[in-house]
Amino acid sequence: MKKQLLKRFYAFIVITIMYFSTATAQIIYKDVNPDSTTETPWPIPINTKTYQLDLNNDGVNDFGIVTFTLMWRAVPYFGGSIYEYVKPLNGNKVFVDSNQYSAQLSFGDLITNSSNWFSDSSSLKKECWNNGGGFPCTTSGIWDKDSIRYLGLKIIAGANDYFGWVRLKIIINGAYHGNSQWTIYDYAYNSTPNQFILAGDTGLGFTGAISIRNNPFSILSFQKRIIVNSNNNIPLVEIITIDNTMGQEIKRTKSSNSKTEIDMSECRSGFYLVTVQTNNAIETRKIYLN
Repeated sequence: MKKQLLKRFYAFIVITIMYFSTATAQIIYKDVNPDSTTETPWPIPINTKTYQLDLNNDGVNDFGIVTFTLMWRAVPYFGGSIYEYVKPLNGNKVFVDSNQYSAQLSFGDLITNSSNWFSDSSSLKKECWNNGGGFPCTTSGIWDKDSIRYLGLKIIAGANDYFGWVRLKIIINGAYHGNSQWTIYDYAYNSTPNQFILAGDTGLGFTGAISIRNNPFSILSFQKRIIVNSNNNIPLVEIITIDNTMGQEIKRTKSSNSKTEIDMSECRSGFYLVTVQTNNAIETRKIYLN
């Protein structure tokens, strides 16, 4: 019995290593080096600057990330607006919330076809100020200023969709300044058509899709973290255990969330076994902790 278990275990190692070598090749990652920072400074009355993003590196721009500053009046009434938004090109789409504002994603958030997509320009953040100028003043967008977040993107190529992300930070200095600035750090996309990607996945970690009771979820390891993420945002995980390759349990957590993040900073780089257990099913996958 013991020999049979060892055989199954070693066979599992071989299969998962082969799968690991092919799975990581799906993610095409680009580090913007040096980081691209663009600013529309005050007091220029109208100032627009655009970062042209070629997400899949085919020589065709897929999205424009735009910063726009408009000064209504400088003296004696300070007034104006700052607008930072994403403009899909060539029929592509951007991940948005229910109000069609650009969704602010965190590391490990799922980007897939079931996400909420929008084919027109969507606001990252719009602010305005009006010190007695008599002009209407509205704000929009949910993106946090001075925070680094992920933007979900979708390229449409015929009958196929390709999902990706871009990591950026926006800065807005409003009344009496009128400065608008953003910084692009890096981006990536899944080169396999119609396959999801997780925000922040660079292909250096392992992303695997598995199913328990017909409910798919994903496992991602990246920078000493392991993330278990329900692909349909339905909580389905009850117990997650992490063992080393000797079969020794090093982590155990209970979770009823659709996304669970496990800190592995104290662990060495190498292979680990991640077991996800629900009421009546259990699945194990081998991942590499980078």
